[in-house]
Amino acid sequence: MHYAFFSIHALDPAEDARRLNAFLAANSMLSVERHFDADGANSFWSISVGVATESTSEAKSRGKRGVDYREILSWS
Repeated sequence: MHYAFFSIHALDPAEDARRLNAFLAANSMLSVERHFDADGANSFWSISVGVATESTSEAKSRGKRGVDYREILSWS
């Protein structure tokens, strides 16, 4: 898993939200956390997105079908 971070300006969120939405649509998310930083005209949302890496996705699919230890352990 790796993380991506975004800031979305509260008074003009359109472009920042577009970038975030494009990223979310293109990736498999594991977690999303958000925090609002209130500072008048400089207020913004801070967003942290946990994204599945290829190995994380493989581990999830392997976990659904169980672990075949013959694949993992070598007896030679």
